[in-house]
Amino acid sequence: LFTGSYAKLSNKQRADLQAYYALNGKISERKNELLQAAAAKNPFFATYNQAYKAYMAHIEAAKALNGKRDRATELDKARLEDQLREMKVAETALRMEYDTIHAKFRQWKEQHTNEIARADNDPHVIKWMQEMKAFRASVPGLAY
Repeated sequence: LFTGSYAKLSNKQRADLQAYYALNGKISERKNELLQAAAAKNPFFATYNQAYKAYMAHIEAAKALNGKRDRATELDKARLEDQLREMKVAETALRMEYDTIHAKFRQWKEQHTNEIARADNDPHVIKWMQEMKAFRASVPGLAY
């Protein structure tokens, strides 16, 4: 995080700051690649992801319906309240399905920790972190 004044930096310091954030972007991309590779190895990931998306979509639909109900009048309001009650039952089932597959996903992940590449041990990330450390010293106001 740069908390200093950009205008007070020399040209070299500005270049160092840009290089610092470029490396930060590379690290983020690499960590994302490693996470995607780890997810691809987990046999429960696709099902977990699908259950998560279904559950979240259901919650969003219920929120939208709730808003409609709040603006509705009498007969429409009663009909929407019935729909919301039905959705609450369906939400419970979706949550149970999500929780079950999430537990399997986490269990597999814990049992196969050694098979999954970690960002802290990745040679690219380590190298880029060291390069970033050098830039921190040359740019005043650059924290962590």
